[in-house]
Amino acid sequence: MLQPSLRLFFCSSIGILLSGLLSGQSHEIFISRNYDYKFQSHLSKQSLYNHSSIKPLTTNDIKDTSIEYEFGSPFKKLNEASGQNHKVQLGFYPIAEIAAKVISDVIDTTVFDLGIGAAGVLRVGESFNGRIEFSASRFQYPLYVESEVRRSAIGADGQLYHQYNKGYHSTNLNGFLDYKPGEVFSFRAGHGRNFIGEGYRSMMLSDNAGNYSYGRITADVWRMKYMVLYAHLKDMGNSASRNYMNLESKFATIHYLSWNITKKFNLGFFESVVWPGRDTLIDRGMDVNYLNPVIFMRPVEYSTGSSDNSLLGMSFNYKPKDNRVFYSQFVLDEFLLDELVADAKDLVKPDVARQSGWWANKYAIQLGLKTFDLFGLKGIGFQTEMNLARPFTYSHGNSKQNYGHLNRALAHPLEANFVESISFLSYSNNNSLAELKFQYYQQGLSTDSTNFGEDIFKPYQSRRSEYGNYLGQGVNRTITAIGLTYNYILVPETNLRLFGDFTIRNQKSKVTRTDIFLSVGIRSNITNRYTDI
Repeated sequence: MLQPSLRLFFCSSIGILLSGLLSGQSHEIFISRNYDYKFQSHLSKQSLYNHSSIKPLTTNDIKDTSIEYEFGSPFKKLNEASGQNHKVQLGFYPIAEIAAKVISDVIDTTVFDLGIGAAGVLRVGESFNGRIEFSASRFQYPLYVESEVRRSAIGADGQLYHQYNKGYHSTNLNGFLDYKPGEVFSFRAGHGRNFIGEGYRSMMLSDNAGNYSYGRITADVWRMKYMVLYAHLKDMGNSASRNYMNLESKFATIHYLSWNITKKFNLGFFESVVWPGRDTLIDRGMDVNYLNPVIFMRPVEYSTGSSDNSLLGMSFNYKPKDNRVFYSQFVLDEFLLDELVADAKDLVKPDVARQSGWWANKYAIQLGLKTFDLFGLKGIGFQTEMNLARPFTYSHGNSKQNYGHLNRALAHPLEANFVESISFLSYSNNNSLAELKFQYYQQGLSTDSTNFGEDIFKPYQSRRSEYGNYLGQGVNRTITAIGLTYNYILVPETNLRLFGDFTIRNQKSKVTRTDIFLSVGIRSNITNRYTDI
């Protein structure tokens, strides 16, 4: 048997060799806040015509290889100096998680997260690029998260958990295969998550929901980048099954056009349609009517006589100077102009005789600012954003047509009927990131007998009334939280990092409580986990 020192030398040598083989390829920039922060600060420069709203990004999207030397590719210079040119490149990396959480509420408790897995990366020539990851984990949650996990039957990571035995056990398989035949088009088939937007949240498409199978085509021409995404989603409904393949299928087509009007201004156009895999008459599957890759599908929906669920949206981003970005999103689910006018009049001058608050005035808004090297101090960043969604936004007549997957919203994790403010003060230095986070939100909750519109998986037919619906209606829940987090990235290829987190969370609702959390550990954080609900 090898001595410990020899085993360490052998494992380190293999790791260095594999990293050297892979360093010349385009690296995936994980949709994980603690990982992509440095890249986001780089993309805030005015001099770049980048399309940073379509995620996950790769280092090719950044179009500046200097940042690769700084972060995430330590062997790139060595590889180029040696003149290596590998047509087939293959590597494997470990995925691990060991974390302890101390929770102080009425009773002090300690819970643990444990996980192990591996990632494989492949590149063939300059055109093919792939990645696959598999991990098995056991999670334990604080009480407020566990109540949501039990309600939705989905873990905080967005995945189906298979059993409960001193923790929620789940597996995570995701990956993709890219084909880029030239400078314009890129084709991807994968099982994972996507994100549209510049913010911490997205009101269009976020990584809140679990992994789903998808095909994605992007075209990068002039100052425009266009994406069409075909997604195979799952609806849990009332199913008691824990088998992903046994769940009802639903499908979505999503289009997004990013247009850099100038180096300062970016305009985005978004639309999506969701339909059930099977209706009362036929097995529809992937409806060929929605394979049309051209944006604006609403006429297609009308032409087929369909009541499928469509969303439209716009984004507007502005960089007034280097290291500063104002960003916004507006999503429209359904509306009537006369009803919107009535709401506006009621805001200016309330009138009890006027009918306002029509239930189907459904929309969501995001406004935000992020700035880097604040006050000229290198590494200091600040981000703040406001999000809101009217009652019943993203919902439909049944859960097979709502804007969700595996009992999780495809947009904001709070779903609907809320207003939220969230801010970060950050310090980044090499592979370290420290953040102070403040969150405040108000949301109206349904009762056992009345649907007030916050749960997009409830049919909107169960609403209480046609009019008199307003933001925050129902049982009020107010959350205030402040937290301090530190991350140090050890292995960029799997975002293996040391972390510590201290959070104080106060909830005012039917039950008022204050929780204090302290978490420490090591984790391969490939995706975000939204436990701030």
